[in-house]
Amino acid sequence: MKNKFLKIILIFFISLIILIGCLYAIREVKVYNLSNYYKSLARECGLINSLVIGNCCISSIKDMAEHNFKAEPSSGCPQGFKAMAESCRGSISFCAPGNSINDLFNPVIKKSDDFQDNEWMK
Repeated sequence: MKNKFLKIILIFFISLIILIGCLYAIREVKVYNLSNYYKSLARECGLINSLVIGNCCISSIKDMAEHNFKAEPSSGCPQGFKAMAESCRGSISFCAPGNSINDLFNPVIKKSDDFQDNEWMK
């Protein structure tokens, strides 16, 4: 009886490890072709966050990379840019030029701050 219980526990943990490994590999494939800037943002999503929230975090990073947008700095977006985020839980906020994003997908406008230095976009 004790051996059977131990085998079940062992099979459960091995299955869990395999599942986590597969999910990690899938996430890595999704960010493989991104530049280092976007890969570092993807690391912030975290594996557990990706499992619990889904792929919204990675999806928002892929959209940012596709349009060369940068993550919203803690000081807010520069003048002429709007802070945007996809409308799903776990999305990363990014700064987009005022009118360029509306035709690309349906983001949620978060806020707009006046910030004079546009150097952060470079």
